[in-house]
Amino acid sequence: MLDRAARSIVRNFSTLFLVCLVVFLPLEMAYAFIHREAIEVRELTTYIEDLEGNQRVNGVGQEELEAADRNRAILTAIELALVPIMISAARRVLERDEAGEIPTATDAYQHALTPPRFGPIPRPKMLGALGFSVVFSFLVGFAAYKCAGLLLDVFPDRFDFGILGVVEACARSIALPWFLVTWIETGRAGEKRGRHAVSGSPFARPPGGKAS
Repeated sequence: MLDRAARSIVRNFSTLFLVCLVVFLPLEMAYAFIHREAIEVRELTTYIEDLEGNQRVNGVGQEELEAADRNRAILTAIELALVPIMISAARRVLERDEAGEIPTATDAYQHALTPPRFGPIPRPKMLGALGFSVVFSFLVGFAAYKCAGLLLDVFPDRFDFGILGVVEACARSIALPWFLVTWIETGRAGEKRGRHAVSGSPFARPPGGKAS
């Protein structure tokens, strides 16, 4: 199951990346622009937190840092709430690929919203595979963030907010497909096992006949 998920991700990675990026990029760029001043002095966060009164560094004080932290928590909640829609879009990508067609992010979202298809929900026995995908996605995203974050040392500080917004969005878009596809494949596997269990039951109705 994990092997099948990995093959599907590798084969459709560019499309899955775009499926995630169209969600994360606008949100992360909006956050980065709103809190651009706090981002520029992020390396001085500890120093600013120790300041007294209304002291500020480049216009950033404790209030601005608290607002940035608060809005980051809100943004994270919004992104998590949008994961079911991205699962629905990723499901469409896999279906088109399996049908021998070329999947696109545009087509994925056109079908993801009419109506959204979050299920089938993986069974409890599949939680191990899902847990592995969560950990693996986190490691992939962390590695991507650290590598892309090197760009922050190349450009002037005034561009940091834009670069960081792109880096955050790309890191999430590289990592999340591993969870999305694993969710879909574990749900499919559980659904197939359920069908086999029903068909193998002594009370199952034979084709064209009555249940025994």
